Amino acid sequence: MRIYLDTNVWCRPYDDLSQKRIEDESFAFEKIKNYTNDKIFEIIGSDILTNLIDCYHICSAIVGKAKYFITCDDKIIKKSDKIQSFVCKKNYELVILNVINFLQEYER
Repeated sequence: MRIYLDTNVWCRPYDDLSQKRIEDESFAFEKIKNYTNDKIFEIIGSDILTNLIDCYHICSAIVGKAKYFITCDDKIIKKSDKIQSFVCKKNYELVILNVINFLQEYER
């Protein structure tokens, strides 16, 4: 399964892990990397390594044909229904999830 990890997911292990949510997201990211090593996930990405506009990240996921856009960004999560609806109207499919929710959904 092809997935796209937002930049903030990659950076999560370097954030303040004393906060429970950040610790959990960091752990989820590490598990996703392990699944990638086992060839369960294929992580696609963009060459955007700086904090450019979020839409570039989302567009990169769409162009890369990712099924999931995985993020820790609450602003994107709050807008996910609108973004997913717009993407669907353009005949693309992209599910936007927090890194923890993605892993929970996958491991069900």
